[in-house]
Amino acid sequence: IQQFNYETQSSFSGYSRKDSASYTVNAIDYHFKKALPIFLDTFLNPSFDDKQIQLILQDYQQEIQHAKNDPMAILQKAACDYAYKNTPYEKSIIPTEQTLPLITKENLQNEHKKILNSNRITVIAVGNFNIAHLKKALNESLGKLPRSPYTPSPTYPISIQEGNTEFIFSKNAQNTAYIGEIFNYPTMTDTDYFAAN
Repeated sequence: IQQFNYETQSSFSGYSRKDSASYTVNAIDYHFKKALPIFLDTFLNPSFDDKQIQLILQDYQQEIQHAKNDPMAILQKAACDYAYKNTPYEKSIIPTEQTLPLITKENLQNEHKKILNSNRITVIAVGNFNIAHLKKALNESLGKLPRSPYTPSPTYPISIQEGNTEFIFSKNAQNTAYIGEIFNYPTMTDTDYFAAN
């Protein structure tokens, strides 16, 4: 896959947020027919390689340690803790010291099975490609997934209360002040969401 990406300047990437996740392939039209089967296979049949899982866990462990010592990361965490308090978004999508041990091969495989539900998946395709070929490929892969009952979690409006100020001391900040301000933001279903981005 890395060789293919290098030779074709294609990419496969994942993205998670508090209320959704995506998996994306980016390729020029000329390479799309070769990129699509790789994209579908890596989504439907991930290898769950033990070595790769260990590397991911090591990366997360380093991120956790870095966040403890980085004043900007401390500021961001404090802002999120305040903004999302008493909402489902209070839980971080980034592993913590408490949740890192829960990332096991077995748990990853079980979570992946839950994702393979056609009622949970939406495909968005943008580009100059053969639509009939794309539909055929999707019907032969994602189209064969079971349709299990699924209700998306509701979105929760976050209302920021005015006037609260919090000071956090960090010896690593030395003589620098890190100041953050949080404000109310449109939800994903709000007509102002894309304008706010």
